[in-house]
Amino acid sequence: MSVKKINIETLRNKLNKQFGEVASTGNDIPQNVEIICSTGSYSLDLVLGCNGIPKGRIMQLKGLESGGKSLMSLIMLAEVQKNGGTGAFIDLEGTYTQTWASNFGVNTDNLLYIKPKNGGETFDIILQLIENNIDIIIMDSVAVLMTNAEEEAESGAQQMAQIARLLSFNLKRIQNKLNQGSTSTLLVLNQIRNNIGGYGNPEIETGGRALKHYSSLTLDVRRKEVIGEKDNPIGFTTRIKATKSKVGRPFREVLIDLYIGPDKYGVDKEAEVFNIACQLGIIEKQSKDKENDCYVKDEKGSYYAYKTERFYGLPKMMKYIENNPAEMDVIKKEVERIMDEKFKPAEGSFKDKVNKINEEEDYVEETEE
Repeated sequence: MSVKKINIETLRNKLNKQFGEVASTGNDIPQNVEIICSTGSYSLDLVLGCNGIPKGRIMQLKGLESGGKSLMSLIMLAEVQKNGGTGAFIDLEGTYTQTWASNFGVNTDNLLYIKPKNGGETFDIILQLIENNIDIIIMDSVAVLMTNAEEEAESGAQQMAQIARLLSFNLKRIQNKLNQGSTSTLLVLNQIRNNIGGYGNPEIETGGRALKHYSSLTLDVRRKEVIGEKDNPIGFTTRIKATKSKVGRPFREVLIDLYIGPDKYGVDKEAEVFNIACQLGIIEKQSKDKENDCYVKDEKGSYYAYKTERFYGLPKMMKYIENNPAEMDVIKKEVERIMDEKFKPAEGSFKDKVNKINEEEDYVEETEE
C-alpha cells in the first residue's frame, strides 16, 4: 500500500488559509539571531556568539549579591539607548538611583521607570510594554516579587512555591506575546540562594525552574578581583558565564573589568578593543629572535607591532594609541568588521545550496532554449 505524500508548499498554503499566517518555509526564517545592539562589552558580545543582545527573547542575569548584575543591566540599557532604542526599568528592589544610572550612560530623561505594587501587576505591565515593542525591559529582581497570597498572609505563614507559580503562569503569556512578532527583550535579574539539605550543587535560583526553561540566554555573573585598593575600589573584575544559550555556544565565559568611578564608569571599551585586536591579529605580539636578528610572532612576546610601528612593552603601545585617537578608531572599525564577518552564515549553508540548485536549473533551462 503506497502512502500519498502531500507537497510542502500546498500544505503551507492550506494551513495559512485555515489558521492565518502561521506556516512558512525554513528559508523564510532569519539565518542568524537578530540582535538589538551590542551588550556594551565587545568581549561579552564574542562570548554570546550572536554579537549582542538578542531581539525578542527572555534573558536572565543571575548571581550572588554585589556580583554586578544590576550594573551590567544598566550598561546594556545605556547601549540600547545610544543606538536609538527604548528601555524600561522595573524597580522591584527599590535600589535604582538617577545619579548612579546616569554615571553608566543611561539617558534617564528617555527611560520608563516603573515601580509596581505586586507581582501580578508587574507582569501585566510587562505584557503592555511588549505589545508596544519597548526594546529592552529590565526586571530587578525575581526574588522581590510579591504574590497576592503573600501580601495577604500573616507574618511567618508558609507560602510554598508562590513565586514559582507566578513565574510559570506569566512567562508562558510573555513568551506567547514574543512569538507573535514583538521585538522586545525581557532581561530578568535573579538572585542565587543556598539550598538547605539535599545533595549536589548547594546553590539554587529563586523562582523555581520556569525561568530556566523560558530563558534563551542565562548569564552567571560573579565578582572576582578588586581593581584598586581593597578598601577603596575603583572597579571589579567580573566573570560572566553563559550557563545556557540558545543564541550561541553555551558554557563560554569572559572576564570583564567593570569600573564604578569616580573617574571611570562601566566597561573600558578602549582596553577591550585593544585586547580583542591582539587576539584577532590586528595588533601582533612579537619577540626578538637574536640569532636571526628579526622579530617573530609570539603571544608571550613583549613587543607590539601595528602596521609599520613596533613598540616595546604595553605602556608604549597604549601611549601611541592615546596620542593617535584616529588609529584607535581604525582599530575599532577593523575589530567590528571582523566580528561582523565572524557571525555571518557559513558558506555551504542550506540556503546557499538551494540557491545553487536554482541557479543550475535556470542554467539548464537557458541551455535547452
